[in-house]
Amino acid sequence: MSLKYVPYSLELKEPFGTAHGTRTHTDGMVVAIESDGLTGYGEVFMPPYYSENQESMALYFDSVDVSKLLRTESLADRLAYVRSLGPRDYGAKAALDIALHDLDGKRIEEPVATRYSTDERRTSYSTSFTIGVDTVSTMVRKAREAKGFKSLKIKLDGKQDIRVIEAIKEVTDQELLVDANQGWSDLDEALETAHRLIDLGVGLIEQPFKQGEHEKVGALAARCAVPVVADEDIQTIEDIDRLAAFYDGINVKLMKAGGIKPAVKMISRAREKGLKVLIGCMTESSIGISAAAQVAHLADWLDLDGNLLIKNDTCTAVQTVDGYLVLSEAPGIGITDDSNLIRIFN
Repeated sequence: MSLKYVPYSLELKEPFGTAHGTRTHTDGMVVAIESDGLTGYGEVFMPPYYSENQESMALYFDSVDVSKLLRTESLADRLAYVRSLGPRDYGAKAALDIALHDLDGKRIEEPVATRYSTDERRTSYSTSFTIGVDTVSTMVRKAREAKGFKSLKIKLDGKQDIRVIEAIKEVTDQELLVDANQGWSDLDEALETAHRLIDLGVGLIEQPFKQGEHEKVGALAARCAVPVVADEDIQTIEDIDRLAAFYDGINVKLMKAGGIKPAVKMISRAREKGLKVLIGCMTESSIGISAAAQVAHLADWLDLDGNLLIKNDTCTAVQTVDGYLVLSEAPGIGITDDSNLIRIFN
């Protein structure tokens, strides 16, 4: 068995803006675990406002003792070892978690989805398309271009929120979800904005206030007719226990959670607490999106479009057709063409 990792930068088709700022690319790593003629692929891509970078990722991967992974064919044991390596490094752990799931699925010749579903497996799921903060005219143009999707997630920054949604509603009747990315500050202003957005048809509000401003969130959620969902406030299963009283739902991302297995555990805990679940993504390639799609059946909403926003995808896997994620029948996470990955590692 061998572990390889390669630095990689995902180049965005257009600048992508949030309340955190605007970026043109996202740096990360692509990983490959080879064993008995099979290769499992994973990746980690984190935005700059998280603490992980390519240097920290490399340090984490270098700490892995591959011989300990080789001692067992048990996926659970291998994943437990990955999680034991340090208290954080969630993105790097997610890369190995995904690669090990992919490898195991290829070994048993089954899609990863079958491991987490006892029902007949669906192969297509509706996903939203994300529109980043930009000029109003640019955001309207992007909404027009995304007509094939049933829902749009609109990034807001607290500066022109109502104007943006009013303008987008003039050109589409798609369901709108909004994500403030911690961009709201004053509670009274947030309530006024939220009520106007709901009047315009917005069906979900994500991470309105800064991390830790839970009392504000609770006050907002109590007076909103749509779910208020946590993103930056939630990373681990322990966060769910602390914050369930304030939010209506959580955004689970493999890169935040540490991979597929921790994400599934978080979803289960969220359900126990009566919370709704959105499965989202960072800027990711088809590796990460296809991995998350394996547990799409566990979510109320999907926002798995990161691979559609980039111009240098790593591979061919899950496809998006008329706003639906269409999973392949290929084993593992569903990669159907890894020729570009082979070039990346060579």
